[in-house]
Amino acid sequence: MDDLQRWIDDTASMVDDAFACPDCGEREMDHLVWNDEWDLVECQTCGARFDPALDCLLTHGTLYDKMESESSVRDNQEEGR
Repeated sequence: MDDLQRWIDDTASMVDDAFACPDCGEREMDHLVWNDEWDLVECQTCGARFDPALDCLLTHGTLYDKMESESSVRDNQEEGR
C-alpha cells in the first residue's frame, strides 16, 4: 500500500477541523455521536456536547444542565412516575 492510500484510509473517518469537538479536538467520526433528542453532537472521548453549526460547547452549569433536567422530567413523565 502506498503512502497516499494509507493517508486516505487513515483520514476517511475523520470530520473536518471545523466540526471537531471544541473541548478536546476529537475528529474521529465514530467518537462524535449525534443526539437526536437535542440536535447536538456528543463527544465519546471527553463527554462534551456541542452544536457544530454554532461552534457552541455546552458544559455543566449552562444550557447543558437545563437540558439534562428537562430530559429527566420528560423521561419520568413517560414512565408514569
